[in-house]
Amino acid sequence: MEIEMKWYIVPMIMDFYYLQRLLQDDIPIRVQYYAKQLLDELTPQLARMLFDYTFAACMGEARHAYNKCYNLALDPGTFKWDDHYDRCDVYREVDQYDPSKCLPELVKLFSEGDWNEGYGGKSWARIAKVALQYWKGELSDTLYIDCTVYLCHNNGIYLDKPFLFTDTLLMFDNLQRFLNLKRNYDILYDVDDSWVIDLSEPVYRLVSMVNKGFEHTATVFIYRTGTILTGDKYSPVTYGSKTIKVVENEWYDEYCDDYYDEDYDSEYDDESVEGEVVECTDER
Repeated sequence: MEIEMKWYIVPMIMDFYYLQRLLQDDIPIRVQYYAKQLLDELTPQLARMLFDYTFAACMGEARHAYNKCYNLALDPGTFKWDDHYDRCDVYREVDQYDPSKCLPELVKLFSEGDWNEGYGGKSWARIAKVALQYWKGELSDTLYIDCTVYLCHNNGIYLDKPFLFTDTLLMFDNLQRFLNLKRNYDILYDVDDSWVIDLSEPVYRLVSMVNKGFEHTATVFIYRTGTILTGDKYSPVTYGSKTIKVVENEWYDEYCDDYYDEDYDSEYDDESVEGEVVECTDER
């Protein structure tokens, strides 16, 4: 599978939350009407995009098990791994696998594995479990997006792997700050010059209709390409039938190392994940 990194996920996530805000009762009916049209277009595609990314990211993380997880690994007969098989190699082949078969194994690998600090572990288990709930139809598109955005792995938001998305690290930092501010402030009216906001052009136009000083109050970057609402329709990954299998790790002593490679999520481990991720159900 060719890896197409043309999408900006940060503005699409901000689009999602601003469109939800524009559907509230204090917004003019005309603006609500257009906001709902855009949200209905965005939500199913964004949910599926986040799932495809998440499944690839989980498979990429699982490749570390043979030398980063003391007790469990993936059967090399079902999943290739070695020192020369990197994350991008996994992404190119991820479409050959069946998520409904692989995600339960990934949950087991991450949750029951005795992982080295900075790899796998309970945080990745939560990511894989929520993806499985969505794939099984237990979560709506809206709830899955909301859960996924707030799921942190070992070093903050986990959407920064080199698959699908082309956002910069600074954009992810801005997203993290936006999500923190969103908890306590009205994202439409409480913005000031400390806010950095990324929006697709159609959403920006609606926001400006309600808050005419929006652009002059906050720092706003407007996207005219690279998002679902700028005319780029997302084509979901078509998956195959291959599966993976979790087995006892017979290779750890041979391959384990004491150095941290480029994929190590420095500074944080499972205990440092902020907050408690709740079980995602439609009753939440």
